[in-house]
Amino acid sequence: MGKNYDVPAERQAAYYIGMLMLVIGLILFISPMCTAVDAVRESSDSFLDKRTGNPMLSSEPGAMFQTHRKVTDSLPLALVGMGLFAVGAILMSVGRSGPAGSGLVLNPRQEVEDLEPFSRAQGRMLGQMLDEALPSDDSGSAIKVRCRHCRALNDEHDKFCGQCGQEL
Repeated sequence: MGKNYDVPAERQAAYYIGMLMLVIGLILFISPMCTAVDAVRESSDSFLDKRTGNPMLSSEPGAMFQTHRKVTDSLPLALVGMGLFAVGAILMSVGRSGPAGSGLVLNPRQEVEDLEPFSRAQGRMLGQMLDEALPSDDSGSAIKVRCRHCRALNDEHDKFCGQCGQEL
């Protein structure tokens, strides 16, 4: 089986559609909060005397009920937003990791297949990190010997110090 780092196109589409649903859901969830803040601000302004700034009992009959109505009318929008957010998150997970890789389907063999692009990419990254961290065989000895005379570091196979020339 050849190395495959690509996620299938249908899973990519599911991931991006899920991301879009998540963003739309977040906007729909937050917008009623803005409506509520705006309605409360409007109602609090209507309870202040315009000349003195002092609170009044009521400037307009039913102002509090209008505020309450604006807030409760926008709650279904928040619930739709929460639903879109949740469905979008699930769709992103399935798109990223596949049905078995995301835990939607319990099938270990399919899970290995679903996660193969990510496993290969992680293995590749680990190999690159090890290549950078560990010295290669052609770079010389990893063990160094310190010269007793000048304290310079030399390779373990050296007979004489590379800095002062004294015998090691």
